[in-house]
Amino acid sequence: IKNYGLTATGWTSNKAGWKFEIISDGTAKSGQYLKATCTTASTSGGGFYKNLFDFSDGRFFGKQMTWSMDIKLSKSKYVKIGPEWGYAYLDLNVTTEWKRYSNTFTVATTTEYKQWIFYTNDNVWDVGDIVYIRDVQLEDGSIATSPVPAIEDTESDITKLNTKLTQT
Repeated sequence: IKNYGLTATGWTSNKAGWKFEIISDGTAKSGQYLKATCTTASTSGGGFYKNLFDFSDGRFFGKQMTWSMDIKLSKSKYVKIGPEWGYAYLDLNVTTEWKRYSNTFTVATTTEYKQWIFYTNDNVWDVGDIVYIRDVQLEDGSIATSPVPAIEDTESDITKLNTKLTQT
């Protein structure tokens, strides 16, 4: 997933309102994390979502894939996190400490929903609740490996380095 899926744009709020920021983090493989802060409370569920990876072109239909990411919250909470595609999300008790979560799934050939969701299971988001996400990864197979840059990220870094060398 390009840029480890972490940008402050492209996220959609569902029921609760959210502010999204990218924060530098020297302990993250990506060097950053997404900080999502609840700005409008909700007592009817929801959260936020984004299409981090689109499976709809068919290349991965029927294949086994594994997603993984580091997550923590400002307060412990039961949440639903992961891709809705083929119901590949997990129901988790996330705490205030960073923890890496992963899930292996078979990519469905059809699905009603295509987003990566970050929803509450208790139907309550309070103003000031914070969701932290870093080092999002999606890979072939059933093993969640250590986070590494996407091919597009590596190619972009090489292009930037070539441009810099050419200019000097």
